[in-house]
Amino acid sequence: MLKTQLQPIQEKWLAQIKRLPFLQGLRQGHLSQTTRDFYVAQDEYYIAHFMAVTEQIKALPATNDEPLDEGDAHLGLNPSPDWVNCAITDESKAYVYFLESGPKSDDVTQLLRTIPCAESYYLLALSMQNQPHAHQYQAWIDYYTSPAYQNAVMHYLATLQELIEARGYPLQANELAIYEKGYQFEFSFWEQCPD
Repeated sequence: MLKTQLQPIQEKWLAQIKRLPFLQGLRQGHLSQTTRDFYVAQDEYYIAHFMAVTEQIKALPATNDEPLDEGDAHLGLNPSPDWVNCAITDESKAYVYFLESGPKSDDVTQLLRTIPCAESYYLLALSMQNQPHAHQYQAWIDYYTSPAYQNAVMHYLATLQELIEARGYPLQANELAIYEKGYQFEFSFWEQCPD
């Protein structure tokens, strides 16, 4: 049931995200240094907040998995040392505000805010995985398609499924709207990256 509720939203937004200039450049292996630095700065800012939010989700059981370090994915884009000087945009700040603004006691809502980011990265990288030629950003693709990252995404989704089953009713329209808002923010995050 969960998949049938989430998949139409996921597919609609992923199709739009894949058409954005940054994703096209990433897929083709042609991103400027300025673009890569900008992306890394925005993503580092977001990830710090994302990790803090996921640590507060009580329903997410601790795992023995090795912790993920998205810095490895960032290194795969070969950022320059100047990435630290990139200003954090209002779009990135708004995304973090959305992520952090949910009720801390509602794990379903918090998961619906965080899952679009995690699963979209996995699915976008997966769509780039089998390029016919050696890919300049293969380390980025490999990070987000790694078994460890896939396991983390599946862990979030399985936890959400368990919570929904335990409460005895499917996601409601207002909850699906939160999930879709997460994808809208993902779209805005990628759209803000310069060509």
